[in-house]
Amino acid sequence: MDTETEEWPIPAKHKAEFESMKFENMACPLRVYRDNVFVEPGNMNEALTDAMVEVYFTIRHFYMREKRSDTFQADNQQIKIVKPGASIATSGFKRRNARDGPLEIVKTGGMTGKDKEERRSDKRARTDGDK
Repeated sequence: MDTETEEWPIPAKHKAEFESMKFENMACPLRVYRDNVFVEPGNMNEALTDAMVEVYFTIRHFYMREKRSDTFQADNQQIKIVKPGASIATSGFKRRNARDGPLEIVKTGGMTGKDKEERRSDKRARTDGDK
C-alpha cells in the first residue's frame, strides 16, 4: 500500500493513525476522471471544488425480515468531471423563509450598452433632483 499512498495528502493530525492502519488495509482511490484522465489523489480537492460532475453509483436494497425494516447501501463507481470548477454565485432563493415575504426578482439577462447608459442617466437625474 505504500507505493499507492506515498503521495496522498494526509493531514498531519491523521498521519499516525494512517501509518498504523495502512499495512492492514488496501487503498482504493476514488475513481475521478477529468477529460478521461485519472485525477491523482493529491489533485482531487482542486479538481472537484465547484466542478459539475457525473456520479456513477449503485444502490443495493436489503430487507431485514427479523427487524421488518429496509436498509440501503450505496457504492461509488466513478466520477467524471463534466465542467471544471468555477465560482458559483449563491442564489437568493435558497434557505430563505417563505414567511419573510416575496423575493425581489432581478432581471438576469445581460444589459446592453444602451440599457446601461439609460440607467446611468436615470441615476444622475435622481441625484440632481435631490440637490
